Amino acid sequence: MLVEAQERAEREGKSDKSSTPPMSGWSAEVEAITTLTDKVSNLLYVTRVANGDKQAKQPKPMPRPTTALPKIRHQKRQEQHEKLAARLLGR
Repeated sequence: MLVEAQERAEREGKSDKSSTPPMSGWSAEVEAITTLTDKVSNLLYVTRVANGDKQAKQPKPMPRPTTALPKIRHQKRQEQHEKLAARLLGR
């Protein structure tokens, strides 16, 4: 499903690697495969480093879908920060 979504995005010109997969196609199986992929990537990285590879880069985790809740929390924290900054700066 992830590969199909990425291929579709590339065809539509939306090949942004930072985008998250849609929640509609996410399932427990996809989550398990994504978690396994992350763990194997980390094991390969650790093995390379343990064997003296100084050019090994730590792998980035596979993208996961985001819900509205983290976005709302971030927005609320940002508003609180702006209010506090305005109070401290006398705006």
